[in-house]
Amino acid sequence: MEQAEKLEVWQKLQDGRDALSEVLRGVDDVEASRRPGSGGWSILECEEHMVESERYLLTRLHAAEHADQPFEKSRREGKIAMLAADRSRRIEAPEQAHPKGQFATLSEAVAAFDATRTEVERWVENCKGDPRCMLTDH
Repeated sequence: MEQAEKLEVWQKLQDGRDALSEVLRGVDDVEASRRPGSGGWSILECEEHMVESERYLLTRLHAAEHADQPFEKSRREGKIAMLAADRSRRIEAPEQAHPKGQFATLSEAVAAFDATRTEVERWVENCKGDPRCMLTDH
């Protein structure tokens, strides 16, 4: 991966971490544990889901196999990014990514997310070659 690409990916990862910190600023553990009346997940459960998703991402990066040719579907990637940012349409998470109550406090969950995000950033920094040549399952 070229240095400019690494910086772009790293910046997006950092921007996401900063946005999360901003939105959670001032949220206490009582508020974080409260479930919405609609039956959705609490803030703490959402954070746990993010931790598990990030951990899974990291396992897929480590398990990826290298192909001879890049697999690039930029239109598909753009559509996925757009759909992921649109929270008006509910998308059910896979069962293994559902929260299971592994964190007692929001600060504990945030620390776990930060630790995993740091590992993802380290993977980006150490990535050799073209990541579009890396194939993995989802």
